[in-house]
Amino acid sequence: QEHWALNDGQIRPHDDDITPYVRQFLQWVADYGLTPDDWEMAEATVINRQYGYAGTLDAIVVIRADRTELAAQFVARVLGIPVSQTAGRNVRTLVDTKSREKEEAKLYPEHALQQAGYRNGEVVRLPDGREEPLPRTDGAAILQVRPDGYLFQPVVTDDATFGAFLSVLAFAKWHFEKATASVSSRSFKVPPE
Repeated sequence: QEHWALNDGQIRPHDDDITPYVRQFLQWVADYGLTPDDWEMAEATVINRQYGYAGTLDAIVVIRADRTELAAQFVARVLGIPVSQTAGRNVRTLVDTKSREKEEAKLYPEHALQQAGYRNGEVVRLPDGREEPLPRTDGAAILQVRPDGYLFQPVVTDDATFGAFLSVLAFAKWHFEKATASVSSRSFKVPPE
């Protein structure tokens, strides 16, 4: 996806086992009328120093309602308006791509948590090392590609979801930094007389 977006829609050589996924990515691109120019970012490092996290988002893509019926429906869903009111509208969307080997589509609540973290990043680190404010997005979505199809669906990244992300982040920090010590007999040393 990154190569396609940054190289004017070219598909680089790949192994045969990847071909069905590439085919589904290209079908999504066609179904939503997307071009490489619609990618505002690809594989960008997002940082939030206030809360102490960073990660790499897959893409920020502009979905334009006037391109296809599916694009108009997506814009309507993200903006919460009827499809008839989407003419000339677009949404800047944080897109995370997931692959799934099984044939049925399935998303997980953790996908929304991850996207909420990205959307609430403070800055994005550019390839030259500079940092700029993370562009505002209208929403987030998951693109799940499977050998037999794809699913493109917005996910909730509201304040409650970001709060849940921060709770999981706090747990992860505790787990990696203090969990073992919390049950260690060495944590309760007898002080010298």
